[in-house]
Amino acid sequence: EQENNLSMERGDAEEHSTTSEAGMLHELFANHKLALLVGSLGTAIFGALSFVPPLYGAQFIQQDQGLPANVVTFSELMNYAIPALLAPAIGMLVDRWGAGRVYTLGVFLGGVVVPAPVLYWW
Repeated sequence: EQENNLSMERGDAEEHSTTSEAGMLHELFANHKLALLVGSLGTAIFGALSFVPPLYGAQFIQQDQGLPANVVTFSELMNYAIPALLAPAIGMLVDRWGAGRVYTLGVFLGGVVVPAPVLYWW
């Protein structure tokens, strides 16, 4: 058994693995449904929130309201500055609560709470 452990430490773990890719996928769907759902929604919400408002939202408002270009540029800057400034606090929250809980909170806030008033206001 000790020789088996040594060979796995050397990088031969793939040769000794008995789990196939189909088995891993089956285990994912059978035992990790909530994590799969939260991860999928989080990825979709992150993609939508991180690309659509900074790129299109400010320009749409500029065209609709006739704002000067410097105001639009400042608003686009704030879309990236706020997350950068909050990153250390979120990191401390991850250390305290754990990554899964913070990620779930982010999915809930970014995908349910924030869009409702934004879409109503828009």
